[in-house]
Amino acid sequence: MPPNQQIVKDWLARVLVPYPSSGDLTREVLDALAQYPTLQVKTDAYTYDSGQTHLLLQLHGTIPISYRSAIYHIPLGIFFPVEYPRRAPMVYVQPTREMAVRRSDEVEPGGRVVGGLVGEWGRKGEAPLQRASQPTSAFEIRGRRATDGRG
Repeated sequence: MPPNQQIVKDWLARVLVPYPSSGDLTREVLDALAQYPTLQVKTDAYTYDSGQTHLLLQLHGTIPISYRSAIYHIPLGIFFPVEYPRRAPMVYVQPTREMAVRRSDEVEPGGRVVGGLVGEWGRKGEAPLQRASQPTSAFEIRGRRATDGRG
């Protein structure tokens, strides 16, 4: 195991104490970080629609997608509720100043991914974070994506 991965694993062991599935989440986060070196992990306050705020684990950074023969690096924030994987993560497209989020069935104007893959959470047999690249697949397939003004 690379030294940085051990540091992250040790940190996750400390911060994921409230998570009943901390072992599984640790493995999935480490896999996602290895697959997408542009992602980072941290804890951050998340305010639910009810107004309650909780400190949650968050993956954030960019995931590359291919759209019309070009590669776009879509900035995402993925918050993991304590009940994960029984409850879906809260996924947000987090556009830069040069980007805008297009309204779609999957993404609200504020960037929250609500439909499609997040809406189908728990209905498929794959490991939950294997879905990390699937929001970008939805943008590719349906042509609905965060746009940087190039089309």
